[in-house]
Amino acid sequence: MGRPTIDDSKKRKTVSISLRQDILELADQTDNKSRFFERSVETSRGILELMDALRAGKAKRGDVLEEIEDIVDSWKAQFDEYLPYELAEPKRRRAGG
Repeated sequence: MGRPTIDDSKKRKTVSISLRQDILELADQTDNKSRFFERSVETSRGILELMDALRAGKAKRGDVLEEIEDIVDSWKAQFDEYLPYELAEPKRRRAGG
């Protein structure tokens, strides 16, 4: 009897992506770049779901803020050192652009 096969949806794929230098430097601070990007996507999905629940009136603002804080804390925990503020701060758009 051979090894059981893994469902295609669970198999890992290798991809090539282009990133800004500051994002790549941030990923370099983690133990596992693949896991960094997976967590980042999962974090975004979680926040999106919470915001949808808030907009639909299915969740209270205070509860959503607490959940978002927990999600962000979990994401930040993957860094051994302090996350530089300029990387954590959203980039502002130029006026008229």
